[in-house]
Amino acid sequence: MYKQLMKKTIFSLLLLAVCSLGATAQSADDLDAKYTQGLLKVGTQAPDFVLKKAKADQPELSLSSYSTHQEGTLLRPGCWVVLDFWATWCPDCRKEIPAVKNIYKKYRNMVKLIGVSFDTDKEKLKAFRAENEIKWSMFSEYKKWKETNISKAYNIQWIPTMYLIDPEGKVAYTTVVAANMEKKLAELVAAGKMTPYIQPAEYPGGMKALSKAISEELQFPEVAKKYHATAKVKLSFIVDEEGNLSDITVKEYQGQPLSGAAFSKLSPSEQKDVEIQVKTVLSVEAIRTITAIGSRTKWNPGSERGKVMSTKFSQTINFKR
Repeated sequence: MYKQLMKKTIFSLLLLAVCSLGATAQSADDLDAKYTQGLLKVGTQAPDFVLKKAKADQPELSLSSYSTHQEGTLLRPGCWVVLDFWATWCPDCRKEIPAVKNIYKKYRNMVKLIGVSFDTDKEKLKAFRAENEIKWSMFSEYKKWKETNISKAYNIQWIPTMYLIDPEGKVAYTTVVAANMEKKLAELVAAGKMTPYIQPAEYPGGMKALSKAISEELQFPEVAKKYHATAKVKLSFIVDEEGNLSDITVKEYQGQPLSGAAFSKLSPSEQKDVEIQVKTVLSVEAIRTITAIGSRTKWNPGSERGKVMSTKFSQTINFKR
C-alpha cells in the first residue's frame, strides 16, 4: 500500500513538473503573441531618431547612422541594431536586465544595442545604470511613456519591448522577451547572416606576439621580489587611428598577500606602507612596459564598419613571484 502511494506521489510530482515547464516555455510565446501584434511589421523602415546631437568634434549620431550609407568616399556597411524599450520603474523590465546583459556580452561586436528609456528623471536613470552596470548606449526623451515621440513612432503598447533592425534599417523581428531575442540572434549567427561590425585594435602578430613582447620587456622591481609579490595589473589605453597608444592608466589591481621573512619582520603599520609601495611600483612598471612596447611598434588600429577609429584596449600584466 505504501509503495503504491509513493509511486502515485512521484508520478504526480513528475507530471506537475512537466506541465510547469510546458507552461513556462509557452508563456514566452504567449506574451509575444499578445503584445507584439500592434508593433511595426517586419520589413517596415525603422523610424529614425537622433541618439547624440552634433558637437564641435563629432557629427550627429542617429539610428540611420547604423544603416548602410555613403560617408564621403567610403561606403559604410550597416549593422544589426537591437532597440530595447524599457524603464527603471517597470518591474518586468528590471527582471529582464540579466538577459539583456547577456545579449550585450555575447553579441556586442555583432549587434549595436540601444536602450530606449521611458524614465523622466535623468539623474535617477544615470544612477540606476551605474548601480546595475548597464553599459550599452541609452536614449531617452525624459518624458512620460505615452508622451514620447518614439513610443508613438514604434507603437509601443507594452514594456519591455525589443525591435531587431537589419543592416538596411528595416524591422527584422519583434519580441517582448529578451530570451527570444537572444535566440533570434543565435539563429542569424548560425546562418552566417550576422558577423562582427567592430574589429578591435591588435598588436602586430596578435595576442601571442604581444605576450612575448611583454615578457621580454617586463622587469620585476626589487622591492616586489623582496616581499614575494604576486599581482595582476589591468591597464586601459587608447589605440588611435595611426596605431599609437595614449591614456595608459591602471584600471584594476589585484594583488596577493605579501609574504617572506623580510615582510614578517615588519610591524603592521610598516606592512601597510610596504603594500602601498609594492602596488605603486608594479603599477608604474606595468604602464612603463606597455608604453615602451607602443613606442617601438605601431599597433593595427581598430575599425567600425570599415572605418578606422580610435578604440579602447585592455591588457592585464601578470607579476609572478
